[in-house]
Amino acid sequence: MKRPFLKASCLSFLLITLLFAGCKKDSDPQLKVKYYEVWNKGAHNAFTDLTLYKGEFFLVFREGSSHGSGDGAIRILKSKDGSAFTSVSLITDPDLDLRDPKIVNLGDSVLYVQFAMVNHDKKVVRNSMQWTKDGTSWTNRKVFTQNDTWWLWSVTKTDDGLLSVGYNPFQNDYNLIYRSKKLGEYVPVSKLTTGSFSSGEASLAYSGDTVFCAIRATHWKLPSYVGYTLDKTLSKWNCVPQNTEAILGGPKLFTLPNGKLYLVTRSNRDHYMQTCLYNVDKKTMQLTYLLSVPSEGDNAYGGVAYTKTDLYISYYSTFGPKSAIYVAKIPFSDIK
Repeated sequence: MKRPFLKASCLSFLLITLLFAGCKKDSDPQLKVKYYEVWNKGAHNAFTDLTLYKGEFFLVFREGSSHGSGDGAIRILKSKDGSAFTSVSLITDPDLDLRDPKIVNLGDSVLYVQFAMVNHDKKVVRNSMQWTKDGTSWTNRKVFTQNDTWWLWSVTKTDDGLLSVGYNPFQNDYNLIYRSKKLGEYVPVSKLTTGSFSSGEASLAYSGDTVFCAIRATHWKLPSYVGYTLDKTLSKWNCVPQNTEAILGGPKLFTLPNGKLYLVTRSNRDHYMQTCLYNVDKKTMQLTYLLSVPSEGDNAYGGVAYTKTDLYISYYSTFGPKSAIYVAKIPFSDIK
């Protein structure tokens, strides 16, 4: 994970001023984007995910003393309207750095959280899960990989269970696809290889008989990839390299009720790092830029949830001396 810190421009100075006004609006008058700062109490607040569960928004992210510190904890917030959030849970470990949490509504009264537990000195990554029925009382932590270097970075719900795609911070030849048909158990089922030796964080989206992927390159000079598979074994992938503008930092791939495929990611658009929303062509895998949410510096790692009328994107950004958590609300009428 990189730490891009940029000098504030005149525009960013204006954004900083607006941040303290509560509800904010995107500078493009054609878009009716509202966005809210929902948490800044940690020294460093980052790596978000978002879902709806029993009619309420649940937002999960990492709190730590810095971006790469070894003391990360998992904070979970709840909201009725997607703008005013309160803390409901904090998951900690005295010996491990808890990172990159993902939260999924599994239905049948199960809200599921998955995250990595990292020992940076020993180069060990363990993957863990917890779940709840009431949104506040969580099960005991279950570790489902031991003394491993594979980081299960994402979670995707399918018709027959969960898919998770992992990467190895200590080698980047390929990603591993894991499947879970029983809650609390994962089995590696296939490799996802682009051939560029640049596999990092990756996200999957499921639509009908197709599984889509978005894979971050491990270096900004290498292309990131977006692809798909129709193969039920998840072994044969068609992956397309992307323009290096779209570095796919913390990619979140998802579909909306309109049937289209979208990607929220950190991008180097206009030569500065920002959190962007792209449309993904399901046939060519090419990205079309739609909009940016106000963001700069260390940012992105978005989560998504939607209602009948609006898309909600959680993300983090660093406008001032430290990062904070934000939620943007975008009407479907503004999304192509």
